[in-house]
Amino acid sequence: MLAINVDKKIIIRKANKNDDLERISELIYNVDPYIYPYWFENLENCKKILPKLILEENFIFNIETIYIAINKDNNEIVGLSAIVDKHTGLDYDYEKLSSNSDNIKYTIENYIKPMIENIKTKNIATVTNMCVKKEYRNMHIGYKLLKTVIDEYINNNNDVEYIEFDVLAHNPSAIKLYKNLGFKQISDIEKGFNGCNMEKPEIITMSLKI
Repeated sequence: MLAINVDKKIIIRKANKNDDLERISELIYNVDPYIYPYWFENLENCKKILPKLILEENFIFNIETIYIAINKDNNEIVGLSAIVDKHTGLDYDYEKLSSNSDNIKYTIENYIKPMIENIKTKNIATVTNMCVKKEYRNMHIGYKLLKTVIDEYINNNNDVEYIEFDVLAHNPSAIKLYKNLGFKQISDIEKGFNGCNMEKPEIITMSLKI
């Protein structure tokens, strides 16, 4: 079992183009069992496609939106999170991706575009891709990572009133983490995204007033 002093051993910082983009992509792939495994079909495809996309300035999950947690002992990226709003990554030409596969087309139309529309319409920020490597969970890394993301966002933005995002309803540890950071549940259980003709997961929406 790992024993890590988070304050001394874990660094939280913004990601950059010189970081291990395949490792970042692998973490994103494992964020949610319903979204990315369908979108990219398998991990190897994700590690080929996503590193190029996150370097695209206007892609919704571009490198400027991502924060990473790094183990100083071995320089391993062990967690990540991101936050997006109307100013980041909403004007990418997603249509040029749609021709790559039916899965990508379906994901763009039924996950990416609705997310963008929700951000623009409600003028909110959205937390995306919150993930900590399995071996490093239950060490308060997720709390420190997300608190850093939120604090830096609030310090640098004045025109958004709420931060919102969806979380799997059957993930009590994640819900507890978000509530500890001040988020409140603002929806009943709803059906979230999954692939075409696949069972939809149950989700709830969490919100934090800035």
